[in-house]
Amino acid sequence: MRWLGQLDVFPKFDTKFEQDARQRTAVGGIFSLISLLIIAVLVIGEVRYFFSTVEQHEMYVDPDLGGTMEITVNITFPRVPCDLITADAIDAFGTFAEGVERDTVKSRVAASTLEKISEARPLVDEKKKITKALDPSGAEKENCPSCYGAEPEPGACCHTCEDVRRAYSLRRWVFNEDDISVEQCAEERLRKAATLSSQGGAICLLITKLHG
Repeated sequence: MRWLGQLDVFPKFDTKFEQDARQRTAVGGIFSLISLLIIAVLVIGEVRYFFSTVEQHEMYVDPDLGGTMEITVNITFPRVPCDLITADAIDAFGTFAEGVERDTVKSRVAASTLEKISEARPLVDEKKKITKALDPSGAEKENCPSCYGAEPEPGACCHTCEDVRRAYSLRRWVFNEDDISVEQCAEERLRKAATLSSQGGAICLLITKLHG
C-alpha cells in the first residue's frame, strides 16, 4: 500500500510537525486515482462529441431570413409510368403552391443507362386544359369531350382517342397520343406504359422547381 500512498495528491497536514509536513495515505491515493479516471473519461467524451457528426433527416428553413428559396426536385420512378405521375406542393398551412405544373417536366429514360428515350415534356399542356367542347355561345357542352382546338366544326365532340386523331389529321396537325392532357387517349397510354414496364425498357424521370 506504500506505493498507493505515493499517489496521494491530497495529503493531510499533521499539527505535530511543521505546517509543510505532509502525510500521504492509501485512501488519498485511491481518491486521486478515481478523480483522474473520471477526468480522463469526461475529457475523452467531450473530444469525441466535438468531432462527431450528428445526422438529422429534416430540413429547417428560417422564416426570419425573408425572401424565397428555390428547391429543385429530381426523382426517378423505376416502376411507375410517366402518364400516371402528377405533382402537387402544399405548404405547412395547407395552401397549394402555384405554378408547380408549369415548372414540372417529365421524360422517359432507359432503365439501364438512364439516357433519355423521349424529350422532356411539361406535366400539363397549358393550351389543352379545356376538356369540354364549347357551343357557339361559348358555354361548355355536357358529355362532349373537347377536340383540343382541332374541331372540324364549332361544337364538335371527340369521344375517343381515334376521334381526336382524326380531327388532328383533318387539320394536318401532328398528333401525339402520349400527351397526358389528351384524356381520351388515357387507355392507350396505360397499355403502352404497361408494355414498356413489363419489358423493363423505360422508367420515368420527373424534375420540378418549387419556390417558397
